Amino acid sequence: MYCKCLVFSLTKEKIISTLFFLLKIESPPYPVKKILTWRWVTHPDSHSTLTSDTTTSETTKVDESGESATTITTIIEKRTINTTTAPDTVPPAEGADIGADVKQRLVPILDPNLPPGSTRGPFRTRELFVKYDGLSYWACEWLPELQVEVHQSSLWRYYIKKIGDAKQPQPTIDIDGDAEEDDEVSRRYYNPKLEQRYYKNGVRPEWLCVHRILNHRKEKGVPMYYFVKWRELGYGEATWEVEKDGEYTHLIDNWQQHIDNYWKLR
Repeated sequence: MYCKCLVFSLTKEKIISTLFFLLKIESPPYPVKKILTWRWVTHPDSHSTLTSDTTTSETTKVDESGESATTITTIIEKRTINTTTAPDTVPPAEGADIGADVKQRLVPILDPNLPPGSTRGPFRTRELFVKYDGLSYWACEWLPELQVEVHQSSLWRYYIKKIGDAKQPQPTIDIDGDAEEDDEVSRRYYNPKLEQRYYKNGVRPEWLCVHRILNHRKEKGVPMYYFVKWRELGYGEATWEVEKDGEYTHLIDNWQQHIDNYWKLR
C-alpha cells in the first residue's frame, strides 16, 4: 500500500510539474489556420566550451663527448571541456534568424535511442511554418512545434498524421486545377528575393501578389488600411493591409500602383 501511495504521489507531482510547464508556454500571437512545412532546428549547448591548447616541451640530453641533443615534444589540440549548468536557459538556435523568439524555444530532449556511452549530437527541436487566420501569406512565420501542439492540438495532430514519419520536411501546398497551368502562373509572379523566406516553405508566388483592392478603412489616429484580394485565392482569404510603413508593404509588387488604381475606379 505504501509503495502504491508513493508511486501515485510521484506521478501526481510529475503531472503537476508538466501542467505547470505547459501553462508557461505562450499561445501563438494569432490563431494558426494552416501549417505549411516544418524544419529541424539545432541548438548548440551554450553551457559547454571546447578549447584547443598547444603544449610544447623540450628535453636536452648530453652524451660523453659533450655534444647535446634536444627533443621537442608538441601536443596539439589538447581538448578541455568546461561544463556549467544554467537551469531554465535555452540557447538560441543556429541558422534560425527568422525563427521564433528565443524565449519560446523549448528545452530539447536527448535521443532515448542512443546506446550507453555514445557521443550525443547537438540538441534538435522542430519548428512549424504557419499561416495565421485572418492574415495574408506575407505574415507566415516559424513557431516552435510545442507552442502549436499545446494551444491548437487538433490542427497539430492532423498535420503530424499527414506528414507521417517523414525525416525531411516537404512543403504542404493545396493546389486546385491543372498543375501545368498553376506552374505557369507561379512563374509569371516569381520574385527571386522571396524564394528563401516564402516559396521554399510552401507559399506560392501568386498568393503574395495583389489581385485587386476591395475597400479601405480610415479611423482617426490610425493609418489607412486597404482590404486586399490576393491572386488565385478566394474572397474569403482577403485581408486588411496597412497603406505604408508596414512590415512587408515595401515588398508587395506594385503596391502603390494598386492603391492609385483603387481610387481612380471609385
